[in-house]
Amino acid sequence: MKPLYRAIWLVAQVTLRFIYPVRWRHRDRIPSGRVILAGNHISYMDPIVIALGLRFPVHFMGKVELFEGHPVVAWMLPRVHAFPVRRGAADREAIARATELLQQDKAVGIFPEGTRNQDGTAQPQDGAAFLGLRNDSPIVPVGIAGTDAIKREGSKRIHFPRITLVFGEPVVPADYEGKRRDRMQAMTSDIMERIASACEEAERS
Repeated sequence: MKPLYRAIWLVAQVTLRFIYPVRWRHRDRIPSGRVILAGNHISYMDPIVIALGLRFPVHFMGKVELFEGHPVVAWMLPRVHAFPVRRGAADREAIARATELLQQDKAVGIFPEGTRNQDGTAQPQDGAAFLGLRNDSPIVPVGIAGTDAIKREGSKRIHFPRITLVFGEPVVPADYEGKRRDRMQAMTSDIMERIASACEEAERS
């Protein structure tokens, strides 16, 4: 970790553990080297709680509007290794940046549904599978439970729920055969199924 990221990580780690009871399960399923972490997205806290459970930086894709909004947020995001992506179309710059990071054996974080989605009805995108195939990178599904209760819709109060993250079995590109498009679709389906399974385990925990 770079010194600034490590300092932010340590402060956030202490703060989070003081405020919220957070548990990370099956971290041993995350392989060393290049990896894509693909999780459900139910709160702005999701990338934070994923990153704080790991001893290496995760480079999260974040919607470009966050980088063009509040100046403090725009200043902070690059310093915690986030990079922008334009949603709704193939963003060549974001794809190139994610590819560069994976080729350097770093971790990239993606939310396949593309936006926060608390009811599980959003259509998943193929970005994680595409990057996994392109870079021969395993994709680790992440199920998150509890972060959606921090700030409930219609409420001004901040709540302090128990938060659990479950890391699922990796989806490995080499396990899929056939044409590229068929492999991407099969991988995306398995990624979403494993995220759902990890969510169920997180909710039971």
